[in-house]
Amino acid sequence: MNYKFCMTLALAAALFSPGCATKTTYVDNDSSRLIANVDEINIQDFARAADEMVQSIIEDCISTGDLEGVDGKKPILAISRIVNNTSMQFDTDLLIKRIRTALLKTKKVQTTTTLNLARSEDPLAEMADAEEEIITEERMKHSYSLSGKIIEVTTRTRNLRQSSYEFQLTISNRRGLVVWEDIKTITKQGKKASVGF
Repeated sequence: MNYKFCMTLALAAALFSPGCATKTTYVDNDSSRLIANVDEINIQDFARAADEMVQSIIEDCISTGDLEGVDGKKPILAISRIVNNTSMQFDTDLLIKRIRTALLKTKKVQTTTTLNLARSEDPLAEMADAEEEIITEERMKHSYSLSGKIIEVTTRTRNLRQSSYEFQLTISNRRGLVVWEDIKTITKQGKKASVGF
């Protein structure tokens, strides 16, 4: 065998051997070992913002009885536009679904999968609702809508980069009057890498 063939064979064996596979471990969602990037909103950032917003809604609206339903029923919360005004592409459900789930667990608010501005989450339920409207001439109406915006502000010095992500959410009634509003800001800093940034 010639030298080049032997080297090629050894390289191929090294590349495809099981020892080259990345070792993967599970990490708790509230662990300090989770990866955090200055230039991204990480899963723990969405979780933290959602948890703080839910707590604010519970304290300011649900506990005070400010969210009222129609005819003594639970209020229905629909999802309006959530604007992603950052440099990243992500599904806003990383934030909103956590909020909806937590509010539903309070047993004080109903959320809907059909009365959403962007798209119906459940097309089958939407069709059933439309058919029922034809029969009864009455359609389910939401009491309140949740809207908001996620904004990114980035600052850098000579060797330090800082990114702030501001989560702005509002709950309005059907007349557009604000019944709840809050802002949560998550700020992260990181040192400039020695090569590239």
